[in-house]
Amino acid sequence: MEILYAVAFILALFGFLYYASKSGKRMLEIQNKKIKAAAVGKARVISQTPVGKRGTNDFGQYQCVKLKLEVWNDKTEPYQVFTYWNAGMLAGPYIEVGKEVKVKIDAEDREIIYPLNIPSVEYSFPSKKTKNN
Repeated sequence: MEILYAVAFILALFGFLYYASKSGKRMLEIQNKKIKAAAVGKARVISQTPVGKRGTNDFGQYQCVKLKLEVWNDKTEPYQVFTYWNAGMLAGPYIEVGKEVKVKIDAEDREIIYPLNIPSVEYSFPSKKTKNN
């Protein structure tokens, strides 16, 4: 009987790991598709505040930063929005208050703003932690 429980546990573990790996891959595909469909624009950093999330990714250690941006492109008037980006240790000069940066504006929700070619900066998925806070 103990062997049966052990085998069931191992099978459940492998099933979970298989499901998790497929879900993660699917989530990345969806995120990449959303970024690709987003419109190019510009943004001015109005404020930035480090928030709780820290971690490590492709460019080393990062800190999640809550940014207030003024965003626009050739199809929109400037508007303000809050977003969350993961900023690496070398990102500071690129996203300091007053800086103008290239961004992508989500095709479905103009309040989702992706950084575009900003060194050591990436969008923090999911970023809609608190809408306009």
